[in-house]
Amino acid sequence: RSSDLNLEFRPVADAYSSAFDFDMMIENAVEMSESYHHSQMISDVLDYIDHHVGESMSLETLANQFYVSTSHLAHKFKSEVGCTVNQYILNRKLGEAEMRLVFGTDPIKEISSDCGYTSLQYFYSVFKKNTGNTPAEIRHYYRNILSAYK
Repeated sequence: RSSDLNLEFRPVADAYSSAFDFDMMIENAVEMSESYHHSQMISDVLDYIDHHVGESMSLETLANQFYVSTSHLAHKFKSEVGCTVNQYILNRKLGEAEMRLVFGTDPIKEISSDCGYTSLQYFYSVFKKNTGNTPAEIRHYYRNILSAYK
């Protein structure tokens, strides 16, 4: 039942806790992007992660991609973005999955795969650990909310 869900979303969903206030969400995203001025390298790394969210990547693969040492990338990324590369990758993948679960109709297995998870069971485990709910619970809960507004 949707009333039994633990809807205290943690890192992944914090930015979307008022997911249905679209204007505010867009306004906040624009303000955030305008207020953060990353170095060219970090901007390129962020773009790369955003465009390759479905691929396997890590600090090491990104450092190799951008011809820098892992320690240099880790330090620079953390100081400019405020989290580790691996935390950012995880949050980006789960954020993408969450948006597709809420607003899309693709099967959960397809979303999992598109976000770079080869095991559906592992995707469920990581998703629940980071959001407090399973992907199916999130989809069901928000479908009920959306259908109430139709």
